[in-house]
Amino acid sequence: MPENSDKRILRDRRRFPTPILCRHTFIGGRRKAARRKDDKKIYLFMDRFSSRLLVFLLLLLLLNCIDAYLTLSMIYEGSADEANPVMSFLLKHGALTFIISKFFITGFAVVFFCLFKNVKAARIGVLFLIFMYILLILYEFNMVLSIRQ
Repeated sequence: MPENSDKRILRDRRRFPTPILCRHTFIGGRRKAARRKDDKKIYLFMDRFSSRLLVFLLLLLLLNCIDAYLTLSMIYEGSADEANPVMSFLLKHGALTFIISKFFITGFAVVFFCLFKNVKAARIGVLFLIFMYILLILYEFNMVLSIRQ
């Protein structure tokens, strides 16, 4: 029997693959990973998410909040300007607008990474963003410490 032959006896009952967003996306689903070797080669959207993914995504949100706090504190001290033109524009409309927008942009990315958790590029993207946020926060801490001395 060939290795990639399908071992199903009956014809597949589904006419279409599982959509990205359905009633099982965030609650009630049971699938964590693809079961068949051939299914692992396509993008599959699973119903359940690992606790490891939760930790990484919450870490991303936490780092985002720390970055927002440090950025605002340096700007209010007059020692720095916002380098990102989009965030600089939002900052001109107030600190609350800046914080809410920053959180929603990162929140959208978290939902995206959650939905595409089985795509290798998304998994690499989460780790890359966490790494970049850590570098940015270390740089900001260094700036804050040098200003206060």
